[in-house]
Amino acid sequence: MTTAYLFDLDGTLYQGDAAIAGAPELIVRLRKAGTPFRFVTNTTSKPRSAIVARLRGYGFDVTEEEVFTALLAGASLARSLGFQSLLPLVTPAALEDLSTFTLIGGSADSSSPPLRFPPQPDAVMIGDLGGLWSFSLMQQAFSALMNGAQLIALSRDQYWMSAEGLTIDCGAFVAALEYATGVSSIVAGKPSAMFYQAAAGSMTLPAGTEVVMVGDDIHSDVGGAIAAGYRGYLVKTGKYRENAVAASGVAPNRILESVVHLLD
Repeated sequence: MTTAYLFDLDGTLYQGDAAIAGAPELIVRLRKAGTPFRFVTNTTSKPRSAIVARLRGYGFDVTEEEVFTALLAGASLARSLGFQSLLPLVTPAALEDLSTFTLIGGSADSSSPPLRFPPQPDAVMIGDLGGLWSFSLMQQAFSALMNGAQLIALSRDQYWMSAEGLTIDCGAFVAALEYATGVSSIVAGKPSAMFYQAAAGSMTLPAGTEVVMVGDDIHSDVGGAIAAGYRGYLVKTGKYRENAVAASGVAPNRILESVVHLLD
């Protein structure tokens, strides 16, 4: 049986400012063997071009077409729904991947204060803003949603492992806007089944191929993949926490000390 792999990035293939030991060599082995794979990430603070450059800087052999991001999935979802204008709650750098839309308010112009009463967008797109989060931005999003905009969540991740330790992710801000407005978000990135199906669909796979997601998030990576009908392997790097796994109710198909043990 043919096996294809979907690899999470931060915490799985690299952590901090370096690749996980042996991870670049693993990708070389898979490529030489003709094993299909894609790099999939909920990282929304950077465009795909920057993510590719980062991977190459860590020694990974990767092409742009092999990287599938929540930001690109969100843009595709917005286009499929006929949306033309967005209020983008993402970093200014990430706007590169939203260039086909009219961008209203949000973080679209970091050189000037946010518009107090921006025009009404078709949708609010929420990703990772890190230290750029502010009451003003949340109020803009709240006003747009109360006036009929849709809410696209690029992820609902709870936290990620930064250089400073576990760090709050955008899922908390998504939940806050849902609570305040009563509007339910459409999730574009992991753990959305649409995300996994699109990533797997970007590869040419023979019938019966087993698709395996490898990641450090028990919910978004492993739980999402299993719910989409694939297999989920959990790595004990990145934000892995044994107590979080026990409390999740998700049973990984495999638990690996690190991604380098994938082919053991």
